[in-house]
Amino acid sequence: MDTAERTSQSDAASPLVHPLLQNGLARNSANEILQNGSRFRMVALRQDGPDSGAEETASMAGMVLDDAIAICKRRSSSITIPPVMTVIRQSTIFTDDVKERINRERPTIREFLASSYGLLFQLTLVLMVIAAYALSPNLVGWSMPQIEDLDHPGKTKQGQNYFAPAVLAFSAAVNFLICAILLVATGGCKELQLALSPSKHLAWIVPAFGYGVSDSFEVLSMSAGGVDATTYILLSQGKLVLTALVLLVFFGREQSQVGWCMILGISSSMIGYSLDSAAAAAGAGAAGEGGSEGAGGHPARGFKWAGILCIGVKVILSVTCGCIVDQKMKTLKAPFLRQMVFIRSFGYGAAALLVLWAQVGLVLSDAERASLDWSFGGLAVVFEGPDGPWTWKTVVLGVWYCMKDLAVFFLLKRLDVIVKNIADALSLFAAYFLAVAVFKSRQASAICLIWVAVVALQVLAFSLDKLNHPLPGPASLPPSVVSRSAKEAGTPKAGLAGPSSFRSGSGKKQGGAVSGLGSIQEQRDGEALPQTSDAEAGTLILGPSKR
Repeated sequence: MDTAERTSQSDAASPLVHPLLQNGLARNSANEILQNGSRFRMVALRQDGPDSGAEETASMAGMVLDDAIAICKRRSSSITIPPVMTVIRQSTIFTDDVKERINRERPTIREFLASSYGLLFQLTLVLMVIAAYALSPNLVGWSMPQIEDLDHPGKTKQGQNYFAPAVLAFSAAVNFLICAILLVATGGCKELQLALSPSKHLAWIVPAFGYGVSDSFEVLSMSAGGVDATTYILLSQGKLVLTALVLLVFFGREQSQVGWCMILGISSSMIGYSLDSAAAAAGAGAAGEGGSEGAGGHPARGFKWAGILCIGVKVILSVTCGCIVDQKMKTLKAPFLRQMVFIRSFGYGAAALLVLWAQVGLVLSDAERASLDWSFGGLAVVFEGPDGPWTWKTVVLGVWYCMKDLAVFFLLKRLDVIVKNIADALSLFAAYFLAVAVFKSRQASAICLIWVAVVALQVLAFSLDKLNHPLPGPASLPPSVVSRSAKEAGTPKAGLAGPSSFRSGSGKKQGGAVSGLGSIQEQRDGEALPQTSDAEAGTLILGPSKR
């Protein structure tokens, strides 16, 4: 037996290689490896579905496939891709399950996304998400009127002609009306009846109620708490910090060392910005400047720690509800419009009305309550505030929150988490630009811009770090997938190696190979296999693992 034959048999018998790939390795056939590896991956996704660990299974198959290709490259084997293997060649902004569905079922969309117009379309979607993040806090300040400041004659201040929870209750009613019309138009009255099922609403009542309270505190922080749009978006980045802590405490999922440094930097920057804002407001107030800008370009008037507290409540509830919704979507399947009725209509509106009752009954003074219009059984209070009734701007704000949630929820379910975090970071710059150049709600300031840049770059670095250090996946493939795949191939049952069998260039164990972003190296007998790029492997893109 010559050396080449012994090498082939040794590689094929390795426990790191799935049985579907062993025959190709034994015969030194790269094409057979590619065909079987792709078939294994597609079978896993088709039979298990996108919500049962199949994405992690597919990533594992990709790891073994990359490894097998590297072995054949070491033997100087030629590699060609059959036409049936054509998939999305460029990286996209979408999640793995969306990319897999497009590859299997939508060849026209697949080709479009690979074109220049497709890249422009994806860029437009990202810009829409950035605009949605940046516009909401700016529209809150824009919707409130300027009234005379009695404490500083000749100056004006921002008035409150609405209660924030009342606007969100109105937004919930608009959301239900829009979803009901679309449900009847697309599926008839039966779809609407399913959306009104009491049992389904009870199943979603916790996240719906939580989102209602969360959004109420978001608008309260700016309308009554004295927080401007830039400050709100900057401090809301605390959700990254809280999410990392939740993943660590409840799920045992560690961040990389660089990731923890970024989280510490984001936290420190938010604290520094808050203290700087408070000092600027206090200094301007002591100087008797009233409504003028304080040091660093921060609004001197109205900076209150109550607004910071409202943002804290908003961040905590948002992260908590996000985790609950993520778990429920894996078990309670429903079309998008029905989900929006469950999450964004009745429970959401009830929570907003409860916060309204607490604000009017517990926060306002007796004199302020007496000045309100209590006609129509107190219903008129919903459509006014301490400084007057609603205007057309208030209606625009309520409709905007409804349309923004419909669009953003629809997009965010389909966008990769890295893309969402990057959009969130860039929205800091967009919000500051809108506040200075469009809404004129603050003056341009180099100090404030530096604070914005520091936090945005840290959030961006934290997001990009996940590309190189993805969170670990499962230790091994689901046995059912391995069993079915081995049976189809006519080979004995065997398991794929888990993440611990592969090592990145840094020597740390990583799970979920990311083809196109850095191939996996295998260390066997002291020899590192050559890394295989997408072009070298026939541009077979397996897509990043789920993070």
